[in-house]
Parts: sequence; structure tokens; C-alpha cells
Amino acid sequence: YPPTIEARPAPVVRDCLSFPEALRHYGFDSVLESGQLATRRAYGVALRELGHANNGVCALDADTCNSTFAQWFRDDAEISDRFFECKIAEQNMVSVGLGLAAAGKIPFCSTFAKFLTRAYDQVEMAMNSGANMKFVGSHSGISLAADGPSQMSLPDVAWFRSLGSVADHNGAPGCYVLQPADGYAAYALTLQMAEHEGMCYMRTHRPDVEFLYDENTEFRLGGMEVLTEGRDLLIVSAGYMVHECNKALDDLDKLGIDASLIDLYSLPFEEEGLLDLANENGGMVLVVEDNYGGGLFSAVAEACVQSGDAFTVEQLAVKRIPKSARGEREILEQCGLHHEQITRHAARILGLVTA
Repeated sequence: YPPTIEARPAPVVRDCLSFPEALRHYGFDSVLESGQLATRRAYGVALRELGHANNGVCALDADTCNSTFAQWFRDDAEISDRFFECKIAEQNMVSVGLGLAAAGKIPFCSTFAKFLTRAYDQVEMAMNSGANMKFVGSHSGISLAADGPSQMSLPDVAWFRSLGSVADHNGAPGCYVLQPADGYAAYALTLQMAEHEGMCYMRTHRPDVEFLYDENTEFRLGGMEVLTEGRDLLIVSAGYMVHECNKALDDLDKLGIDASLIDLYSLPFEEEGLLDLANENGGMVLVVEDNYGGGLFSAVAEACVQSGDAFTVEQLAVKRIPKSARGEREILEQCGLHHEQITRHAARILGLVTA
């Protein structure tokens, strides 16, 4: 059996700045004015801030730091000695991170989510050892469009979620899967990952997206955020797809459909709140995700089945191997996940249209 690793607390230098404070402190004032930021960039800001706030935080990357934005940690002279460039060797990166965790450090391992699949064996062994490790997969889902399926990470939610279905040595989920929908969520959840003693995996996406939240929104592992409360249909989504679902709400309103929307940014999640809202919506649930099956829908469906209540749960997800596309709209339409397609599917569930 692999050895049990006991994480030792690292020295905390100061409290972390809020997201707006960090943006101003590191010279990104224009982001606040624009009102949008890619979650991968927000992760880069958070990682840099953690590097200053906690001397135990280390950053590792697999030759993609200019895309994951771990480069903002690397290029900061005050903390760059805790950055480790592991090149195109993801398995080695995870093994190095495991060694750092064994020494009481808090390693953040970043690369494209697609490339992290190469190290799944090492990730699972790290979980078995109780390692306090954090993984961040950039360019997740289908939103990178033109790069095609060779760069898209689509089975990752299902795989990492399976690790969260078992308890770790502390009784917590073996791994939390986090899918922030905007910059505020990505920043806050990165800080939450550092505070949690255990394994976490966070998906970030490439496109800039509008802010949905502000600094007063509280994010936590196992949590969710209710964006809209309705009475006809509960829509559940996470990450990039929250924005498409949010657009669909306006279309649904024009059809007379009063829909609820939950940003289920954490797996596993506390089920009671979601089940209560599902019941308030007549037990009608639509789960929307930009990955293969076994992820968000499976988690929601399992919770509904095990509750003993009567629910109708349907899924919109990537049901075919995607092709390259010229932009986000084209790839979303190709996979049946554009907000207009979400609207039509929701109307069909409620019997308002037949095709």
C-alpha cells in the first residue's frame, strides 16, 4: 500500500486580498472596468496572491504556464523560487507535486485539462496517499472551439468526480471537482482550495466571460449558487455553460416559462438545497454541461433518485465527438448546447413544443 502522507500546515504570511483588491494591486484595473475575465486568468491572479500570502504555496506547470496563467506566479520575483516548470511531462509534474505535499507544501499543478489525463494514475495514487494537492485543468470543455477535440477535455468531470465519491483519510470527499463560472468564482475557489486539506480539481476555460458575481458572494467547497428562482423548471449547470443557460432564461421568459437556475460549481455538493428547489419547480430538472456523461447530470440524477421523491431529470451534454469550429457559437450549436437549443429543449420538457 502507498504510504499515508500527513500534510503539515505551511506558514501564512497574511490574509489574501479580495478579488477586486488583487486586480488593482497587480495592475489589472482595466478588468474591473470591462466587467469580464476568463476563469483561467482569474486563477492566475489568485495563484499569485496565494504565493504572497502563504509561503507554503508552490506552483507547478507542464509547459503551458502562458495559457494556464501560472506564469504570473513564475514571473513574480518575490515568489518565483517556488515555481517549478515540469515541461511536457505531466506524470512527472504530479509526482513532484506529491513530494512537495509530503514535505508540507501546498502544490498547485496546472496544465491543459486534456493533458492532465496522461497523469491519472499518479493522481489516483496521490489521493490514496492522502496528499494535499490541487490540480487545475485549463481550456476545459468545448469552448476553445477551433483547437478541436484533441485539445478538449471532455471525460475529466466524470473521472475526477469518481474520486470524490469516496472518503479520504480525513473523512472528506477524496477530491472536490470545481467549475467556476466567472472570475469572482475562480478567484474565491482557488483560495478555498488552498485552505482545504485534501485533493481538489478545478476546471477553467479560455474565453473571457462576464462577471456574474461580486466580492460579497460566498463560495465554498460543496456549495452552489442560486442565480434565479422560478416555479416551472430547474436548470442546473456549471462553468462556462452557466452563461448560456443564463441567456436561455430570457428566451424562456418570453415563452411564459418561469425557470430557476443553479450554478452547481462544486461536486460533490450539499443536496438538500437543490432537491428543495427541484420540488418547488414541480420536480422538472434540466442539467446542462459541456462535457461527456458521468459528470453533473449523473450527480444530480443520483441525488434525485436517492431522495425517494418523483423527479423528471433530463440532460444536455456533449453526445458526439465534436469537431473544430470557428468560434464558441458554432461549437455550441454543433453540440446542441447553444442557448436557443437549451430554450427549445426546456420547452419540450414542459410540453410546449413537440419537436
